[in-house]
Formats: sequence, C-alpha cells, structure tokens
Amino acid sequence: MAEALLTVKNLSVDFHTARGTVHAVKDVSWSVGRGETLAILGESGSGKSVSANAVMNLLDTPPARIVSGEILYDGKDLLRVSYEEHRALNGKKIAMIFQDPLGHLNPVYTVGWQIVEMMTAHGRPAAMARARALELIARVGIADPEAAMRKYPHQFSGGQRQRLMIAMALMLKPDILIADEPTTALDVTIQAEVLALLKELQAETGMGLVLITHDLGVVAEIADRVVVMNQGEIVETGSVRDVYHHPQHAYTKKLIGAAPGKGEIKLLEAAPLLLETKALKKSYGGFTALKGASLTLLRGQSLAVVGESGSGKSTLARTLLRLEDADGGEALWKGRDLLRMGARELLGVRREIQMVFQDPTQSLNPRMSVYQLIAEGWDIHRLMPDRAQRRARVAELLDQVGLAPEHAERYPHQFSGGQRQRIAIARALALEPELIICDEAVSALDVSIQAQVIALLDSLRRRLGIAFLFIAHDLGVVRDFADTVIVMQAGEIVERGPTAQIFDAPQHPYTQRLLAANLDPDPDVQASRRASIAAPHA
Repeated sequence: MAEALLTVKNLSVDFHTARGTVHAVKDVSWSVGRGETLAILGESGSGKSVSANAVMNLLDTPPARIVSGEILYDGKDLLRVSYEEHRALNGKKIAMIFQDPLGHLNPVYTVGWQIVEMMTAHGRPAAMARARALELIARVGIADPEAAMRKYPHQFSGGQRQRLMIAMALMLKPDILIADEPTTALDVTIQAEVLALLKELQAETGMGLVLITHDLGVVAEIADRVVVMNQGEIVETGSVRDVYHHPQHAYTKKLIGAAPGKGEIKLLEAAPLLLETKALKKSYGGFTALKGASLTLLRGQSLAVVGESGSGKSTLARTLLRLEDADGGEALWKGRDLLRMGARELLGVRREIQMVFQDPTQSLNPRMSVYQLIAEGWDIHRLMPDRAQRRARVAELLDQVGLAPEHAERYPHQFSGGQRQRIAIARALALEPELIICDEAVSALDVSIQAQVIALLDSLRRRLGIAFLFIAHDLGVVRDFADTVIVMQAGEIVERGPTAQIFDAPQHPYTQRLLAANLDPDPDVQASRRASIAAPHA
C-alpha cells in the first residue's frame, strides 16, 4: 500500500439530539495513500459521510461533538489546527464533492463565477482561473463551456450540476479529493467519463481519492481498497477484489447480494391501456426538448425511460403531469387528453398519477414534518379524516420504505439524501395511485434499500396493478424492475422494446454505447470490460 497521505485514527463522533446521544462514528480508522482510491461503502446513517465531513471541518458543533481521534495530514492533526489553517487547506490541498449539488451551488451567481472564485479566493489570477474553469467544464462533459459559464445552477439538470461541482473541486489540483456520492446523479456514459477523468488526474498528480458511495459498480471500476461501514463502525476492510469475492461480515454479504442487475426480467400479461402519448413536443426558446415522443403504458406495466441528461426524459415526465405545457401532440389518460383538461378534472387525475422527483431537497417542504408531508395529499383530496387512521397509515408507509414510525415527527433536513428520497416515495404511495412516475427515484439510495424499494414497487405493481414510468440512468435497476424500455437521445425515442431485447440485442448505436458504459459490481468483470474496450486501441 502507498504511504499514507491522509490518516483517520480512532475517530469517534457523537450527535446530541432531543432523544439523547447518537454515536454516529465509533472508533473509526482508515487511510488513503498518494495515487490510491479508498472507497467507503455503507448505507445512509452508517457514518461514512460524517467521517469525511470531520476531515473537512464541516461538522456543526453542536450538535456534533468529536469525542476522540486524530485526522493526520502533512504531519498535522487537522482536529487541532486553527480555523484559518483549516480554511487554507480546504479546496487547495483537500477538496470535497458533495452528494447534493443544488445545496452547494449558490443560485444567485453564475456557475462560471463560482468555479473561478474557487481559485481567486486562494490568490490565483482571474485570467488563469477562467482558463482552468473552461478546461474543466469541457472535461466533465458540459457542452459549450463558454455559454455554461454564463448560466445559473437552475438552468442545468441534476446530473449537469454534479459535473459542475466536480469541475469546481478539481480547480486547484488538490492532494486529496473526498467524493461523497459524486456520480449518483450522472448518466452511465457521463459516469464512466467522470470516473476515467478522476483516474487520469490521479495519474497526473498523485492525488488520493476517498470515494463515499453505495454503488458497487463504481467501487469495482475505480477503487483499490474498500472500507465497509455499518451503524458507525467499520465492519470489513480490504482490497476490492477480496471483499467482493470473499466477504466475511454478514452486512457486506447483504450489500453484495442486493446489487442490482442480476434479477429476472418480468413480463406482463395483456392489460388495459392507461396512458398513450402521440407526437408529444416541447421547446424552450430555440431548444427542442421533445421531438414527437409517442409511447403507450398498460395497467401494471413498468416502462423505463433511459438516456443521458438533456435527452428529454424528465421533460417527458413533467409534461405528462402538466408541470410543463406541451407545444403539441396528445397525452391520453384512460382516453382523456391530459393536455386539454381543466383545473377541476386535472386535480382528480393527479390523485391517480403521482411523481417521485430526482431531488428530494427540492420536492420536500423543509417547514413540514414527515407526517405532514405524507398526509398533505389526503388534505388536498379530502381523504381519510380520522387522525388515528392517518397516523397508522403513515407509520405503515414509512415501514414499507425502510424508515421507522418515529421518523414521522422529524423534518427533511434531519435526514440523509437517501432517507429523504424514501420519504418522497412514501408520500407518492399515500394516495394509492394508478401510475407513479419515478424520476431517478432510487438513484440516491443505498443498494440494500434500493433493492427493498424496487421489491416494494414491484409488489405494488403486481398486487394493485400500479403502472410505473421509470426514468433512470442505472441500467442495473432498469433490468431488475422494468419489463419494457424506451431509449431517448436529444429529445427523440431512438429505440424501444422488451427489456431482455434491449439489453441482449440493442440495435441503435446510442443504446449500445449506454450499455457498454454500465458498471458491474464484480471487479473482475469490470476489469475484463476495461480490457476489451482498450484492446481495439492498443
């Protein structure tokens, strides 16, 4: 193993809450060497992000309290340096990419100003900073970097915002990059490009990379060693290959067993038509987001829509819900055109069609408790007036998505990103809809919770006949859940068919490229893929 660049020794962190002390991190030790990638794997609440935030001095104290331990970098214990010393290190020597880009990009400044400021704040000339920003924006896959510099965060998709965060973190070529779910929101092709970029930068600079992730495919692709955390403790550590092929701890075995993409394809029997779109079109100024999209969805069917950021898949979903007005075409819900409904008729349909959005930070009201968020639909539609019945149903819904009944009294900011998405799913299920549109609904979840939620959605589909329009970039999840797949590129549907057909015999070059970029959780399989891709160019 390379000489340690950053070492965390016997770190323990507590959080003081109204319900008592929570031991979030318990005597945790790990290190990362120059040019090495260490993956920290675990579910939401396992403590993996807390230990990373301690390195960056980002824990709020109170309620957090570092009980014991050391964090050693360049001969210094970062827990004992001054605030000014730590601030000089952050960004310049140790940088971090966060899970939620919207929460870390200022909405009132252009992204260009924010990325350039990363260098100018450390005394670099503005011209140098601007040139570096343009270079990195292009390298992380954003088209027309000059135009991108002039835009604001809300003008980018979730995946594009995460790419911009990566560009910002790499501006000063840090010695250590801590990446907290850096590719969670990215399409598979962009994910592969970003991981390749991180590896290239490691080769150039000797940067150490600490990767916090729930995606075993990402671990297999980029990590050298892996640390597995559960309930604040490290339960297993070792090389990626050893941990994957010879897991010792029961929790590690559960994570590996829950990895998506190994399930059977489930075909549906004939069912009545629920939704049909005909030549649906949507433009924003001179940009055409949907170019005549036509599809059908049957009762109890799971239709996946896959494609890169900007392909039009989220615009399709928002248009169907009338969150955006279409410019042309039809969207027939049980024979009635959604696009021409009045407000009263549309309200009734919205009970039947629910949506789980990609970013729960935006879709969950921070001023409402979890109970209020889930019960809000019952208030709007004047359902379930009995309070005791509501409490029982909220507890049942939380249990179904892997949360505890006592979480009903908490607020969104008290949960991790994955937990917030589970709350959003519970809220969508509350009205017992006929169609749920899932826009990257499980992308932020840990693999074991992801598997539980997919199993839950599939159970609801089969038991209640709920249909799903499933927008996703994780092709493993698509293979486990969808029976039919539509592939979108630049606002057009380029391929469609049964899931097995799309995965086993893709016809369109774009579909073939998406599948080639998909990551496998087995490090040996992933290494073989890399070799086969590199072979023609050798």
